[in-house]
Amino acid sequence: SNPSMNIQSTSAPSTYTNMHAEENHNDQAEEGEQLQDDEFTNPFCALTQEVAESSSHNIVQTSRQLATDPEMSTYALIVTTTEPKIVKEAMADLAWIEAMQEELHQFDRLQVWELVDKPFGKPVIKLKWLWKNKKDEDQTVIRNKARLVGKGYAQEEGIDFEESFTPVACLEAVRIFIEYAAHKSFPIYQMDVKTTFLNGPLKEVVYVAQPDGFVDPNHPEKVYRLRKALYGLKHAPRAWYDEVSKFLTSKGFTKGTIDPNLFTIRYGEDILLV
Repeated sequence: SNPSMNIQSTSAPSTYTNMHAEENHNDQAEEGEQLQDDEFTNPFCALTQEVAESSSHNIVQTSRQLATDPEMSTYALIVTTTEPKIVKEAMADLAWIEAMQEELHQFDRLQVWELVDKPFGKPVIKLKWLWKNKKDEDQTVIRNKARLVGKGYAQEEGIDFEESFTPVACLEAVRIFIEYAAHKSFPIYQMDVKTTFLNGPLKEVVYVAQPDGFVDPNHPEKVYRLRKALYGLKHAPRAWYDEVSKFLTSKGFTKGTIDPNLFTIRYGEDILLV
């Protein structure tokens, strides 16, 4: 079993507090086998009538997505329009419970951490949940996004981490990149990496507390040792840059001498810039 996915009891209705995230996740995996590459959102996980009727929040259906996605045409994508401020509020809403479960699923998929005994004399960083509604161009709520972050402001350089600096692309370099691509009629593609910082391995030993609402009931005294970086930690930007830089250079890209965020590679007369 996965201890990180068990939900603590709260004062919320029993409909929510008695459910187990691990069981819910297994149901999602069975019902959503047609989703590939560990899709973050599983729209095929149907809400029970009892839970749907007990929710006191406003519910919306994203007609735009239902109209454009043929696989979604027979399903209702249910989201809540209310953003919780505290864990107790989030744990009383099934939509946000599922959003938090999905975030923890990414932690497990990317092997971000491992549950260990609390080390003596070592600092343990507390975690914090953030909740945000994602909206489309019409300002319609299309997704409930939960993110688990570390309270990195408590870290001290030289004690908790050695270096936090990471190169940041300067605006002039971005402009030159776009102007050069336009001059050469190069196509430009924009990409985004899901849960970016969770892909950066840590060099330092970092311990974090179990997240509120998802403390392992069998081992509440244990903590997590991080294998990967976490949003909010001082290590995160540098860890991600080192990882993506290592990957690109291993594929033959050359790092820019003036701007280390610019990577190039040539294929005959073609040139690829990242």
